[in-house]
Amino acid sequence: MNTSCTQRSSVALLALIAAGCGGGDESDSRAHPAAEGQVQILSASMPTCSDARVHDNGTVVYVTIPASCEFESPIELTLTVDRHAPRDHTVRIESPGVESAFEPETGLTRRVSVFRRGTWRSLDNGASWRWRDGAGLLAKDGGLYLMGGWSGGVDMNSDVWFTRDLLHWIERTPRAPWNGRHGAGWVVHADRLWVIGGDLFTDVWSSTDGNDWRLETQAAAFGERYTPIGASLNGRLLIYGGMAWGPSRWCAYMPECFAYGFNDVWSSNDGVTWTAVQPAAPWTPRGLIHGSIVFNGRTYIIGGGLKLASTSSVLAETTAEHHDVWSSDDGVHWRQEADDAGFSPRTHLATLGTEHGCYIAGGSVMYQLAVTNEVYFAPDCVRFRLLPGYEQLGVRHAASIAQFNGSIVILGGHADTAGTTVWQYFPDI
Repeated sequence: MNTSCTQRSSVALLALIAAGCGGGDESDSRAHPAAEGQVQILSASMPTCSDARVHDNGTVVYVTIPASCEFESPIELTLTVDRHAPRDHTVRIESPGVESAFEPETGLTRRVSVFRRGTWRSLDNGASWRWRDGAGLLAKDGGLYLMGGWSGGVDMNSDVWFTRDLLHWIERTPRAPWNGRHGAGWVVHADRLWVIGGDLFTDVWSSTDGNDWRLETQAAAFGERYTPIGASLNGRLLIYGGMAWGPSRWCAYMPECFAYGFNDVWSSNDGVTWTAVQPAAPWTPRGLIHGSIVFNGRTYIIGGGLKLASTSSVLAETTAEHHDVWSSDDGVHWRQEADDAGFSPRTHLATLGTEHGCYIAGGSVMYQLAVTNEVYFAPDCVRFRLLPGYEQLGVRHAASIAQFNGSIVILGGHADTAGTTVWQYFPDI
């Protein structure tokens, strides 16, 4: 049962959300109104603040303003709406971060809020999904899908959650047909959600809505690996990198155990048949990278390494770690962008590519328990700098990161302070 439905506020009485409270209704994953062309918020303006920008996913509208803007509360916004012809509406908002209901048309509601660019906010979701690391967080259908992940011990998840506002999470299914896992290749490709390998599984699954899943192959040719990188690039699926252990599966605590990485690249146009397009890329074999980066028509590999639970290890479980940057436009030909991305070498980092640059969040530095809360950004995906305000985030590794309605969302990860809090950043660009 979706317990988050009991938390609805009075301004959130949207038909789109109410229809999803059972968790199994097809309407909760359909395209949002803005995407269907029903209503589009074109722009916003404030009397005392220029350069207001609008992000509208059909449920919530974020208006972002420069950090230097000065204004008096309540804030008076003019929203320009277009269906058949542009028209202006005035909306009053008490203060930044506070929502106000807005009806661009009779019977159709948006929730509008204003945020200063370059700032963070946190949202508690303790009544919906439980904490997890290595989970998939994918942007599709005007919202975010949260899938799988590890919740401690032998507790692997295969549940799927969906949200259009980061406050109300709909449980699409409590148990997908794929084995619970973390560190998979989580990808959106051809308007479908993909779960590719991970945790030494070799299966590939896809879904349009997170509820109904299709097994594409039980035994993909790329074989067993943990934390492979999955990407959708130029119309094809890619899987590359990852790691495993020998001489036997999951032998981490045996004296003779060793860790090894992959630097091969596999490609598929349907998720069923996989071809090795590059048997040995020029970057050092590695895994322990979460998420994927596609930026300006290229896919990237940044940081990562290997780990082994061995008391004799110099780096206390981390046996290799990197901070170099490589990219490719086809998975075959790779070029080194930097040997030092501007942050310390690390494993279990979360990665994301957007149209305005690339993000790196969290990770383990030097050894697995040395977990950080650092968040970096690079407009060129090469020269990274710390984002201001990252200090308020709890430390974590194997977090999940995604782009949502013009913002960046970070959640989950392994650390006592990570929990179920969702962190949202409004880019200063």
